[in-house]
Amino acid sequence: MKEDAGIDSVASAAASAAGYDYQISQGLLALLKAGPEAALRLEALDDIALLLPTGVELSQVKLQLTPRPSALADLSEGLWNTIGNWARLIREAKVDPEHTMFYLLATAPASPDSLSAALALSKRDNDVLWNDLQSKGQSSKNEIVRIALKELQSMSLQNRSRLLANILLLPGQPGPENLDAATIKILRTWSTAYPIKLHERITGWWQKRVRTQLILHANGQPDSIEANELLDAIQEFADELRPDNLPADLEHLQAPPTDVSDDPRLFMRQLRLLDHSPRKLTLCLRDYYRASEQCIKWVKDGLARPDEISVFKSRLLDRWEAKFSSTNAMHLQEAEKIQAGKDILDWAESNDDTSIRPKFRGHYVRRGTYHELADDPQLILGWHPDYKEKLK
Repeated sequence: MKEDAGIDSVASAAASAAGYDYQISQGLLALLKAGPEAALRLEALDDIALLLPTGVELSQVKLQLTPRPSALADLSEGLWNTIGNWARLIREAKVDPEHTMFYLLATAPASPDSLSAALALSKRDNDVLWNDLQSKGQSSKNEIVRIALKELQSMSLQNRSRLLANILLLPGQPGPENLDAATIKILRTWSTAYPIKLHERITGWWQKRVRTQLILHANGQPDSIEANELLDAIQEFADELRPDNLPADLEHLQAPPTDVSDDPRLFMRQLRLLDHSPRKLTLCLRDYYRASEQCIKWVKDGLARPDEISVFKSRLLDRWEAKFSSTNAMHLQEAEKIQAGKDILDWAESNDDTSIRPKFRGHYVRRGTYHELADDPQLILGWHPDYKEKLK
């Protein structure tokens, strides 16, 4: 018995998580379609509240995970609970029914000749609908149905008429995968080459933004996600996916903890030849790690080819060779040689403007790639004027 209860609990949690993901995906698609003057709130007045210059659109989202969702029955608890909640919002003066549309987005189909079928019609006789609601509701012993009917009966005739006129059931909504496909289709406007990659990035941004909105709402601080905020984020990500640019995904990535004073790798030994502080060594290690992981990610994501990264490294090596060969260290004392090495490293980190692509500005990739080259066992690049002799 306990084992069955545990399985049921896990299944319920999975369904709740899937429902939440579907809800925020519906919210993203709704705001994308709404236009630049719109704003959106989740879990405020309803699952989704779309704020428009002309009024408000409230949407309740109902997801069935089965391959063939069962049709919405006349006495469906989800249907009646949603209508009852809308009636309560009107009674509490939280929404104005004259300027509010009420949508029920369901993956389930509507049963033919049923209450749900009537609610799915944009043109209908709402007096007939009200009589049908009363007849069905009064025949039910379900507490949720009876509470919802009571809310409807307690409304003024004017408010109830407005509510019923503005309810629209939208059955047969696309499931999660098809919903993503609909969003990706819109995102092709910004990126014809990488719409799926753009979708991945904007979905990550959207989830974080929604989390912020929900936290603020829970703390009594109303917050809306503006359409222009979403459009700006899409444009920023799309710009990173242009042929002359790349996304800077890992500019905040931290390197694994390392004892920089005893790290045996060549590039770290090279840095210690310059008597750099542990803090400086840690920063260089971080750039090395970020650049290495970033290039791996670009190749894995299909955004850059391995030969393009090799060409970039060759360009850096050419730039370093020109700078290094201009340093005349033959008659310098050791302290002066160390300073000369520091000057070359500083030039590579701060003054060299070589980039893997013209619009890419993630400087950590250039800095870290220089350290990758300094890690080559053939000693193809270094900082100290005598680095080859000292590292043999």
